[in-house]
Amino acid sequence: MLLSALVVLPFMVFAQANYTITGEITNLTNTAKAYLIYSDGAQRKIDSATINQGKFTFAGVVSQPGDALLTIDHKGVGMSQLSSPDILNLFLEDGMISIKGTDSAYNAVLSGTPLNDDRYKLNASLAAVTTKEKAFRKKFSEATQEELNSKEFNESLESQYNALQKEKDEAYISFIKTNPNSLLSLRTLVEVAGPVPDVTLVEPLLDALSPSLQEMEPAKALREELELGKLVMVGAIAPDFTQNDPEGKPVTLSSFHGKYVLIDFWASWCAPCRQENPNIVAAYTKYKDKGFTVLGVSLDRETGRNAWLKAINDDQLTWTQVSDLKFWNNEAAKKYGVKAIPRNFLLDPAGKIIATNIRGEELHTTLESVLN
Repeated sequence: MLLSALVVLPFMVFAQANYTITGEITNLTNTAKAYLIYSDGAQRKIDSATINQGKFTFAGVVSQPGDALLTIDHKGVGMSQLSSPDILNLFLEDGMISIKGTDSAYNAVLSGTPLNDDRYKLNASLAAVTTKEKAFRKKFSEATQEELNSKEFNESLESQYNALQKEKDEAYISFIKTNPNSLLSLRTLVEVAGPVPDVTLVEPLLDALSPSLQEMEPAKALREELELGKLVMVGAIAPDFTQNDPEGKPVTLSSFHGKYVLIDFWASWCAPCRQENPNIVAAYTKYKDKGFTVLGVSLDRETGRNAWLKAINDDQLTWTQVSDLKFWNNEAAKKYGVKAIPRNFLLDPAGKIIATNIRGEELHTTLESVLN
């Protein structure tokens, strides 16, 4: 869980960083232990330090500055046994990094280097939602199997998760707006943007960053994603493409003009896609005689052709399916900026995009609205 919580964001190239972390958290017992979790290039690493009278030290070298997590094992049970870990987000960068607190890493003051000064400000603004996240994780970890199998329980969890994510994004956005010269603002904006940037939200935030930040590679890459996003946002005419169906027959998107079309990007290996398929089947069955159809675009690979065909049959996907079997290099997916699946686009009869990423009940209510 801790390793997955370490977000590695695209960053500019720096020279190696020599860091020293001096920590002092009073009220810790000598059985407590400190762990530092970080990435160095493609490697995930975990360092540990003993705690003596509340004091501990880390020192090392990384190939370039980057994100890290400090966690305190208060009872000395071992990191793998921590169900609700005490975490502090920080940066490994050149210099002396100071951590001072009384009861936990989470409430400690982080200072000493430019990025960590800014990180402390951001951590403070996230304090309330972080507390809620810990309670959310605890609720999930303590759920019974009966609860985990319950649709109502899972819908409740999803609703809570979405609310937490919204609150977190609001804190991120506030930080970005008030710190336009901070390198951390650029990194935070990349995280807010995610794999499918919301052009109307992200572009103004990017434009407001300092000129020097906008010249950095992550900002330029994000700008390119936004320009691509404009081509497939609601109101745009969907880019045309042609790919083969399972029998090798070419199918062109524009041949569906005159109907409402859901372009569904999926793959046989994508568990969330397969979970959503029954919902799409239900929508297709209900509305196929009312001017609605689906065009499935699979991101399977050449070696997964049989798995693709089996999934079509197993999930009873009776609408048109196409793929060039190029995995993430699928040409249609690249045109539409698809970097995560499932993803879909709803087109009107003229080929204009009128909705994106509609799943679950939202798919049905949207179709009910436009078809009536």
